[in-house]
Amino acid sequence: PAGWPVARELTLPVADPARGVACPMPEPPEPAPAGLDEAPGADQAASWEVVEDLLHDTVSLRLAGGNRIRPDTVPGGRHTLEVEQELVATAHRLDPGASTTTGRLTGTVDTATGAHLTVEVTVTATATTLDAHAKVVQDGASLLDRHWRG
Repeated sequence: PAGWPVARELTLPVADPARGVACPMPEPPEPAPAGLDEAPGADQAASWEVVEDLLHDTVSLRLAGGNRIRPDTVPGGRHTLEVEQELVATAHRLDPGASTTTGRLTGTVDTATGAHLTVEVTVTATATTLDAHAKVVQDGASLLDRHWRG
């Protein structure tokens, strides 16, 4: 729809396969748990993984992590927000047009009133397509279940 911000371009560093030199990839910064009464636990730490598949001649970057927060500024009670996310970008050396990026985000909100809300979003992008799916469920009732393809 008109007015939506749309990413139309992505610039990534390029490694020269003839030289056999990898692109430097910085470690992701650790988020600061400001304004929260609990920080992410060890089981919720972010992960950063690079996998080279020699059989299919691909390189994949996987970023994943989760977080559980409880804002300490909620009047009248406690709310909890849990988020799990994963991003996988796969580059094909012999067929760059077959490269893909997939992102998945799942968020769960439990309110002080007892309401339980789950939001799931998955987006897959290739050189020529974009596929997105979103689902919102509140207390077991589906509020939204949409699929977009372009």
